[in-house]
Amino acid sequence: MHPYRTVPASTPPAKLKNIGPVIAVYRDRPLLWRDLFLLFIPGTLAVLLPLLYGFLRGLYAQANYGPIAVRAWSRPWYALAIIAAIPY
Repeated sequence: MHPYRTVPASTPPAKLKNIGPVIAVYRDRPLLWRDLFLLFIPGTLAVLLPLLYGFLRGLYAQANYGPIAVRAWSRPWYALAIIAAIPY
């Protein structure tokens, strides 16, 4: 059979080979409060800390050096916060 040829829905599925006994069965478990804290608190910190630091750098730069310094000093921290928010 050609690999790109479609098979009609009326054909029975191919028989599976027996590859041996099942080694282990992993059951899912419900998320507990501990799991939520271990997942979401570090993720939230990974997003909010660069955002806060960029904001504080921008305030300092605005007070002492002007708007060009604000963009130059805070933009990398905002970008880091956005990058950290993507997988979170």
